[in-house]
Amino acid sequence: MKEITLLNKVKSLLGIEIKLAQLVLDDGQTLEADMFEAGAEVFILDANGEKVPAPAGAYVAGSSTVIVAMDGIIESIEKKEEEQLKADYITSADLLNVVNEINAKIDALKLSKQEPEKEKEVVLEADAKPLTHSPEKVEEVQKIKLQKNKSVSTRDVVFSKIFN
Repeated sequence: MKEITLLNKVKSLLGIEIKLAQLVLDDGQTLEADMFEAGAEVFILDANGEKVPAPAGAYVAGSSTVIVAMDGIIESIEKKEEEQLKADYITSADLLNVVNEINAKIDALKLSKQEPEKEKEVVLEADAKPLTHSPEKVEEVQKIKLQKNKSVSTRDVVFSKIFN
């Protein structure tokens, strides 16, 4: 435990008022800690002004500071340099260059479409036979009758319907 944290705990037990450092985030929330450095306890002030341990997450303060907290303890504090901030944005000159490149590509495509393409000739063979439809041949099933002069019963009719 750091000396300042230990000293603040002793002061709180003795009833001496402790002033904590506060930091207002971009979204309007207020972080409160002994000192904003890795390993320190960090709290979020709610609407009633009560301290709640900061849940896990990254908190952005200003455009150049990111505080990463895990269960009420600061894991790390990252500060972006000006070069990193500039890398996040595109300048108007860069934007104009990109637009000009796109316009040049569009013009090149328009020119290529305006030039008529030579039509390809298809040579037909003189000996080629035209295609005709050839349906599959259906073979007729031959019905065999074993007895010619037999009287037809109901059973015979049913069997002939099923098997023929």
